[in-house]
Amino acid sequence: MRHHERRQPQEGDATRRSLAEFLARAGVRDRYPHYDLGAAEARLLRATPTPPASGHRARRRSVSGWSDPARDCPLDAERARRDLKAACLASVCAPQAEAQLVCFLASRHTDLAGAVVFGCLLYLAGLREGARFWWQFAAGGAGPRTAQAAYCLFLDHSRRGEYHDARHWARELGRRGFRPGGRRDLREVRLCTQAAVLRYVDQLDDPDLGPVPLPRPGLPGVLAAFQQPPAAVAGAAAGPPAR
Repeated sequence: MRHHERRQPQEGDATRRSLAEFLARAGVRDRYPHYDLGAAEARLLRATPTPPASGHRARRRSVSGWSDPARDCPLDAERARRDLKAACLASVCAPQAEAQLVCFLASRHTDLAGAVVFGCLLYLAGLREGARFWWQFAAGGAGPRTAQAAYCLFLDHSRRGEYHDARHWARELGRRGFRPGGRRDLREVRLCTQAAVLRYVDQLDDPDLGPVPLPRPGLPGVLAAFQQPPAAVAGAAAGPPAR
C-alpha cells in the first residue's frame, strides 16, 4: 500500500494565510447585539404561572422572587448577580433615595441610609469595590437600611463565589430577622446613566484603606436617570397581553 505523500505547494497556489487571518475567520459574530436580556427575563417571570401556595412553596412566594439568605445559601452566582442588580435598582429608585443621598453629603458621609444608596449607585456604575466598601460601612449600624446593606453583601459575595463570607452575612441577616421584599426590577442600566454617576464621584487615596470613592455635590440629581418612563412602568404592571 502506498503512503500518501504530503502535497507540495505548487507555483499557482494562493498565498498561505497567517494565523491571525484564520482566527479572524473563526470568530463568531454577535447576531443579537440589541437583545435586552433583562427585559426578556422579566417577561418570562411575568408569564410563568404561579401555583397555589402551601408550605415551603408559600415561603418562596413571600419573598417575591428574591433570593432568601435563610434558604438560598450557598446561592448560585448568576442568580446572585441578577438579584444584586435588582436590589441596587430598587434602592436608587426608592422615593426617599434622593433625600438620603442629600443627607449623606450633608453629614460628611456618615449617614448610613445614604451610604447604602451611594454604594448601590457605585455598583450600577461599575465601581464594585467601592460599592462593597460603603455597604460594609453601613452594615455595621442598626435599622432596616443597614440590613439592606448586609443583603447586598450577601449577594455580592455569592456573586463572586466567596461562600464563606456570604454565609457570614446570611447568618447576620437571620439574626436581624431580615426578609427581602419589594419589586424586583430586572432591566439593564444604560451606559449614559453609568457615565453620569461617574462624573459625580471622586477617588480618595487613603493610606490605610486604599482608593475610597466619595460623592460630589450634584450626585442626587443623577437618580432621575434610573427611573423608568411612566409608560414602561404601566406596561410592566399590566403584564403580558391576553391571547
